[in-house]
Parts: sequence; structure tokens; C-alpha cells
Amino acid sequence: MEATNSLLILSLIGLISLLKLSLPILHWLYSTFLRPAKDLNRVYGSWAVVTGATDGIGLAIAVELSRRKIHLVIVGRNPAKLKKASDIIVAQGHGTQVRTVVWDLAVGGDCSGAERLRQAIAGLEVGVLFNSAGATYPGAAYFHEVKERVWREVVRVNVEGMSHVTRVVLPGMVSRRRGAVVNVGSASSVAVPSFPFYAVYAATKAWCLWFHGNRRGEDVRHEGVAEGFKLLNKMKRRGTIPYMRSPSTWQQRWFPSNSHPPSFHHQKNLPRLLFAA
Repeated sequence: MEATNSLLILSLIGLISLLKLSLPILHWLYSTFLRPAKDLNRVYGSWAVVTGATDGIGLAIAVELSRRKIHLVIVGRNPAKLKKASDIIVAQGHGTQVRTVVWDLAVGGDCSGAERLRQAIAGLEVGVLFNSAGATYPGAAYFHEVKERVWREVVRVNVEGMSHVTRVVLPGMVSRRRGAVVNVGSASSVAVPSFPFYAVYAATKAWCLWFHGNRRGEDVRHEGVAEGFKLLNKMKRRGTIPYMRSPSTWQQRWFPSNSHPPSFHHQKNLPRLLFAA
């Protein structure tokens, strides 16, 4: 009898352990393949702000949001590139409006950029903010080898710039009691024990993920995306980095035709922001 009871207890413990291991997998399967996509217009609003939208991941996201009938305010430092990006988005033929804001996030204390963005979104129902602007070193280097101008620019763009943009857009979301903020981080700060030769970059991306995680209770959804395959235009020493994906591949990975993209959150669950019901 005692042996039977012991076997039953052990079986129960094993079942509980198996369930504990299986639930995250089942959740991933549901989130990736079964959960319906969100109607962003209905859930959050008809406008989105995307930083770093002149190329790379930012442009890919802006194009996809346009395909989903979301009007756009795109932010970048180069007026010519902003115009080109706007033309690309409009040429998709989805009937979305595009506004451009020139704001060089690498320039410290640029209050005029914040004011231009504030004026551009005045009266708009901005439901999504996608902080995808980022900066890093022109090449791998020890911290003491990095020019002061370069590492300060990384901090301004990745930390101060993200904070300034969020501070401009967030009040409208809070007043409407709905909205979503997505911060593009990096696996360099969470998926590996260290990221040699890019110390300041990895540190600022770690800040990015903590920044979103400590702003709960604002009636706005916050997501931090630890993307491990970003294509950073400057993050090359010579030639290409073989394991890094192109922006178009990244876009397809996040926005496939069935609207259930596999990806990961810094806490190892799926970013539910743009796709969950």
C-alpha cells in the first residue's frame, strides 16, 4: 500500500513538472499559430509614430503598419531620406497618410525636434509608438578606444532620444486610456552573458528593456523586443555579418501573411502587442 501511495505521489509530481514545462510551449503554439491578429485601428487608434523609419527595421515596420491601414508619423534626422521613405510607403497604395518629422535624436538638448513632433501629432489618435531608432559604434572597439563623440551619440539616441519621443507621445495615450509602446532592444543585452567591443551599445539596449518594464500602470501597453537579428547599418567592421538578417527578412519574420509571427520578448514570451486578440 505504501509503495502504491509513493508511486502515486511521484507520478503526481512528475505530471506537475511536465505541465510546468509544457505550458510555455502550448502558449507559444497558441500565440504563434492560433491566436487571431489584432485590429490595430480598433484596439489602439488610427495613427502610429515610428522612429528610425528611413531605413532598416523602422522602414519595414512603417510599410507593414501602412498595409494594415494605420496612418503614420515617421521620425528621422535626414529630410531627404524621410521624403524617400514617405514616397515608398505611399506608393504601396493602401491609402494611408504619412507625416514626416525631422528630429536628430543624436543632438542633445534639441527641444525643437520634440516640439515638431508634438505639433505633428496634435489632434491625432496615436495608438502605437514604435521606438526603432538606434545607434552603435562604426566598428568593434574596446570602450577606451571609442571616441567620446561616438559613445555619447549612442547614449543620446538609444536612451535620451527614446525617452524624449516617448514623453511626447505618451500623454495622449494615457488620456485616451489606450495605446501601445514598442521599444526595439537587442539580444546583446539579454541573450548573451556579455557583448564584447560594444559595451555602451549593449548597456543602452539593456536600459531600453528596463525602461518599458518599469512603466506599468499607465493604461498603455508596453513591450520590449529583444531582437537578435537586427541589421544595423554601422555595425560592421569589414564586409557583412553573416548571421544578421536583412530588414525585409526581419519584417517577414515579424509580420508573416498569417499574422502570427514567431519572435521573443526579453522575458522569453511572445510580443503580444501587434498581433494578440
